[in-house]
Amino acid sequence: MVSRQPTTNQPVTRPDLHLVDDDDDTVVERTRIDPEAFAILYQRYSGPIFRICLRAVGDTDQADDLTAMVFLRAFERLERYQQQPNGSFRS
Repeated sequence: MVSRQPTTNQPVTRPDLHLVDDDDDTVVERTRIDPEAFAILYQRYSGPIFRICLRAVGDTDQADDLTAMVFLRAFERLERYQQQPNGSFRS
């Protein structure tokens, strides 16, 4: 299970990941080289994804599991991600 994330976006503490302030597409490109950079995207969006899941299922354990599945799927399919005009990784 994934532990629930705080509602604030705290910077990743790894000193070698200097992408905390970079846009999502820059972080996606870095993740293709260094998979550990995906932690930044997880940190940015796990709270909102968890809250969406919690509203949908009404159970924190299920919401944790669904959040983990969302991020696992996103990570597995990152190679296929392409920035769309007027689109964003967030969506």
